[in-house]
Amino acid sequence: MRTYSGMALRAPKEQLLTHLDRGIMGNILRLSGAKERDLQLKLALVQSITEVSCAIQAVGDCGSFELSLKREAMWTLLDWIKGEPWDSLVYGVFQALEELSKLRPPLSREENRKLLSVCCQTVLSRPSKERMKKGRKTVRAAVNMQLLHRRCMEDLGHLLETLLEAEKTSACFDDVVHVLKGWLTSAKEWERERALQVCAHVLGACKERFELMRGRPCEQFGSLVGLLATLTSDCLATSCQRAWVCLGYLLQMQAKTMEVVPQADEIRCFCEELNSPDTEIPVETCTKIAKAVCKCIPPAQATDFLTAVLDSLLHVTPTRARAVWAWVFVFLEECRKEILQEVPKILNTLCTYMQQSTHRPFLLRAVFLLARFHREPLITSLLRKGPPMDSDTVELWRSLGRSTIGIQVLRCLVEKLNRAGNNRLWTRFPAWERHNRQTALETLTITRAISEVVLALRSTEELRQLLPHLLRSLLRWASETLGKERLLSPRNGWRQLFLEGQVLEEKPCRIFLLAVELVLGKCMAQTWMQLLMRQAVWARLEDPLAHPEGLRLLRSVLLQAGLVSPSLVKSLLPRLRS
Repeated sequence: MRTYSGMALRAPKEQLLTHLDRGIMGNILRLSGAKERDLQLKLALVQSITEVSCAIQAVGDCGSFELSLKREAMWTLLDWIKGEPWDSLVYGVFQALEELSKLRPPLSREENRKLLSVCCQTVLSRPSKERMKKGRKTVRAAVNMQLLHRRCMEDLGHLLETLLEAEKTSACFDDVVHVLKGWLTSAKEWERERALQVCAHVLGACKERFELMRGRPCEQFGSLVGLLATLTSDCLATSCQRAWVCLGYLLQMQAKTMEVVPQADEIRCFCEELNSPDTEIPVETCTKIAKAVCKCIPPAQATDFLTAVLDSLLHVTPTRARAVWAWVFVFLEECRKEILQEVPKILNTLCTYMQQSTHRPFLLRAVFLLARFHREPLITSLLRKGPPMDSDTVELWRSLGRSTIGIQVLRCLVEKLNRAGNNRLWTRFPAWERHNRQTALETLTITRAISEVVLALRSTEELRQLLPHLLRSLLRWASETLGKERLLSPRNGWRQLFLEGQVLEEKPCRIFLLAVELVLGKCMAQTWMQLLMRQAVWARLEDPLAHPEGLRLLRSVLLQAGLVSPSLVKSLLPRLRS
C-alpha cells in the first residue's frame, strides 16, 4: 500500500490521473482487505489514502476527473472506525477523511450525514479523562491516549470545516448543527464539553469565512441559541466558557446577514472579552450578550428558541433552572415588539410544558410577561383553549388575576364580553345557527375566565370601579340565555354545547349568575350577600317567570349597599320590563 501511494506522490502529473483510479487506489483497497488487520496495516491504509488524495490535489486543474473509488475508500475507513475500540484508533484517520472529502465526486447529503454521525460518535463518545487514566497501566500510556484524543478532536474540527467548504449549499452546515445538537444535550458532561469544543471550531470558521454559509442566514439560529443558552450555566466551567464563545461567534455570523445590526460595536467588544484567557466571564458581560443575541433572533424562530430552552430543562438541575429561565425572560422583554405576530405560537409552546411542576412558577412568569406587553393577543389566544377549561388554563387565568395587571386583564375580558355576538348573521339559517353556537361558546369561555380572574384579584377597590360594566354584561347574557332556554329549540346553541359536553351546566344562565355572585362577594359585605340569599334572588334570576322580580330585588340591595349608580339602574330597566 505504501509503495502504491509513494508512486502516486512521485508520478508525473500528466500520467497520474490515467493510472490512479484502478491501478493505484484499487490495489490499495484490495490489499487493505487482508484477514489479519494489525496496527501496521491500519496505519499504512490511513497514510496511503492520505497521500493519494494529496497527490490528486497537487495535480492542480484536474478537469472533469472524478475518483470513482472515493466512496469505497471512505466507507472502508468508516467501517473500520465503527468496529474499533475507543483506545486503538490510529492517529491520522480523520486527516485521511478530510483529504478524501476534497475530491470529486461530491457526497450526497445522506452520505455526508452518515460521515458526520460516525466521526462524531467515534470522538465525542470516548470515556472521560478519569476513566482513561484508570484504564492505562502506566502514566505515560494515559498521557499518550489523552494526547491522541486531543489531536483527534482537532482533526474532527478540520474535517467538518472541509466538508463545509466542499458543499455548494448551506445544507452541510444544517447537517453539522443537527448532529452536534444530539451531543450538546448529552447527559454526560464530558460529552457536552467535547461537542462544545467542536461547535466552537465550526462556528469560528464560519464567522471568519462567512462564504461557508453561502451568504445565507443561519436557519437554525433560534434553536441553536436556545441550546447554547442552557449550556452557559453548565456544571463544567470550561463548557460555560465555550458556550459563551459559541454564542459570540453565532452573534457575529447573524449580524452579517442583518441590514441594521443592533449594538454592532458592543458585539465586537463582547467577543473580545470572550476570547480572553480568563474562565470567569463578568455577569454584566453575560447579560449584555444575552440581550444582544436575543435581539437578533428572527421572530419566525421564536418558538424554535423557546422549544430548545424548554426541552433542555428536562436535563437541568433545579439550581441551574433559574439561570436558564432568565434567557426566556430576557427574550420576551427585549423582543416584545418583534414577536407580536408570534404570541399564539409562543403561548402554545409554553403551555405544552405546564405539566413540569418544578418549572411552573417560571412558566407563569413567562406568560405574565407576554400579557404585560401583548395583553389583547395573549388573552385572545388563551380564550381559544376552552371550554371545557382544564386545570392548567385555570391556573394561568388565576396567575394573571394575582399579578399587577390583573385589573387590566379583567377590563379586557369585560370589553370582549360586551362585543360578543354583535356581528349577527341573518343571511341564511345555517350561517345564523353556526354564529349562534360560536357566540354561545365565546361568552361561556369569557365568563369562566372572568370568574377565575376575579377569584384571584387582590384589589377590591379597582373591582368596584369596574362593577357597573361587569354587571351590565353578565346580567345581559344571563337574561338572553334564559330566554333561549325557554324556547326549548332543538337547534339552541347552548343546548348543543351541553349535549357535546362542552358545557357542564344544563342551565347556562347559571354560569353568568355564578360570576355575578362571585363579583358581588368580592365587593359587598357578607351581610348583604346573606340578604340576597334570604330573599332568594339567585333562585328568582334562574326562573324565566321570576327573572324580572329577581332583578328588582338585586337592584334594591345594590342601591342600599351603595354599589350602583342611577346610570346603572337605568341600563337595567329593559331587563326589568322583559
